[in-house]
Amino acid sequence: HQIRVHLSYLGHPLFGDTKYGGDQIMKGTVFQKYKQFVMNCFDLMPHQALHAQSLGFDHPVNGERMYFEVDPPEPFLQLVDKWRSYVNTRKDILKDDH
Repeated sequence: HQIRVHLSYLGHPLFGDTKYGGDQIMKGTVFQKYKQFVMNCFDLMPHQALHAQSLGFDHPVNGERMYFEVDPPEPFLQLVDKWRSYVNTRKDILKDDH
């Protein structure tokens, strides 16, 4: 929860986080292709894009070190790939304009 609050406060809410503004990524956007791209991303992952790949803590009763690790879910990976591809395409377009 604190990650979500702090990122929102800094003006960078988590993608898809409806409570803290991550669903407002298109607010003020007039570019139709970008709007469609973002809507496709929301369809791909209709919830907040937050994943902890690993967590560790000391068990509160027995003091044993607990450690959990899990790969990101497939929709999360697809979303990351989609944004990487979009950013790389934009970089190429901007590079060609100069």
